[in-house]
Amino acid sequence: MTSEIILIVVVVALLLVIAAMLRQRDGAKTVQHHSSGAPELWRTAKPAEERASMPDIPAAPRDHEAAGRAVIAHLRQLEERSAPGLTAQVLPVFLKDTAARLAALKDAVDRKDANTAHRLAHTLHGSAATVGAASMVTSCAEVIREVRHGVFDRCDDLIKELMLDFEAIQKASQSILSDAP
Repeated sequence: MTSEIILIVVVVALLLVIAAMLRQRDGAKTVQHHSSGAPELWRTAKPAEERASMPDIPAAPRDHEAAGRAVIAHLRQLEERSAPGLTAQVLPVFLKDTAARLAALKDAVDRKDANTAHRLAHTLHGSAATVGAASMVTSCAEVIREVRHGVFDRCDDLIKELMLDFEAIQKASQSILSDAP
């Protein structure tokens, strides 16, 4: 019971820190909505026409299995420092919530719903950061950046990367979760 309370407090504290950092970075801007539904403060970068003329730099292929191993290593390291059993408590919640959020994110991107896609990508970003899924954090940040500008062109590819990373985390988690009491 005490370890569950500690876990909840740690997760909430991390999420509050992330939210405070984002607010500080964005400043206290007044939000006005654009006709696309995206808040106007999101649309401060170059218009889509200018971005289209910029050359695409292909990303290096990612090692998704390494992403899964990194999450397990991160959670185990946290366990060693403070909370035995943390991995067995956090992973099932992360796996369940992330599966649902990825499906909802894909749906929001398919519908070109910038507000919902932003909210979901932001939530996934925080969850991934909490468990140490750095490659998912990077992909979520890119989705956030894209939908802020009302551009959905790369979102499908980014969501595929998120799903591959998530599948690798699920696979890496199987042995740990089967060993849990």
